[in-house]
Parts: sequence; C-alpha cells; structure tokens
Amino acid sequence: MYSSFNAIPVSDITVTFAVTVHPRALIKYLQNERGFTVQALESGICYIKGDTFPVQILESKLLPPDENLFLHNLRSNLSAEDIARTVDAYSIIKHLELKNVYLNRLMQANPNTFKEAAHMSNIAAQLLYEISQEEGGGWVKEMIEMREKERIARKMLLRGDLIEDVVEMTDLPYETVAGLV
Repeated sequence: MYSSFNAIPVSDITVTFAVTVHPRALIKYLQNERGFTVQALESGICYIKGDTFPVQILESKLLPPDENLFLHNLRSNLSAEDIARTVDAYSIIKHLELKNVYLNRLMQANPNTFKEAAHMSNIAAQLLYEISQEEGGGWVKEMIEMREKERIARKMLLRGDLIEDVVEMTDLPYETVAGLV
C-alpha cells in the first residue's frame, strides 16, 4: 500500500523488526518453514533473503551504541546515563517536542529511570517539565523545583554560607545540602 500510494518501487522498501531479545524461534521459522536465508552480516543486524520485500531484524542491545545510539537505546532496561546521553544527543539533531514518538516511547518504557536521568541532563529535565505542564504538574514539577533548590544551595555553599543557613533558606534536608559539599 505504501508503495502504491507514494509511487515508490517495492524494491526500495525494507521491512525492519527491532527486537531486544535474540529471535531464535523466528529465525528458525523463517529458515525451516519459509525457506528464507538469514544472514548476520553486522553486529545486531540480520538480513532475511527470499521474501517479497527486503527484511532485516535489528537486535538493539547488540548494535554498537556509538554508531546506533537511538536504535540501541530503544528498549525498556536503560540506565539513567543511557537516557541522559540519548536525550542530549537527540536534542542536538532535532528540536525536542512533546509529541515526539521516539522520546515518548523511551519515557513509557523507562519511567522511573527517566526521572533519574532528569537529575543528570538539563534537557531531560526540561522535557519532563514541559510534559508536567501539559499534564498539570505532579512529580515532575516537584523534581524541577528540587533541582533548582539544589542549584541555589550549591551556589550558596560556594559563596561560603554555612550548611545550616543553606538548609534554612532552601528548605532542603540537612543530608541533601551536606551531600552537595
């Protein structure tokens, strides 16, 4: 349908499946039942020969992250560092919008880790803040306010203010302020 509506030759279309777990059963089925040839030419990429369309299977966690950051991190077991790096890299190449399918999926698949990443990446924090504004506030707004208080506390500590004075001015717990030293 895509080919006919957009006047694109079928030979220019590739069907891609992105998976996080090695699709052993699928590959066995394609080879034994359908008679297709499966070739693993690159790390994390299998090419399927013999169907109407060229088909490839991308095993995201096996893709080299420095060459395929966005595909490599399209999964649900990311660390906060992975998310911060991905969001920061994405913002360099594309304007971040709230209605972004990729970032939306990243957040849905890793909600708690995304909250952690917001402490590491100003861009992730800003994105979460904008989403919270759209949703009416909530935990994201509180997290952004906490980050701002921590920023002010660091500034006060660098200026030489006593920890007790910083605690009083920012309403941060003593342990949090002491950890900023």
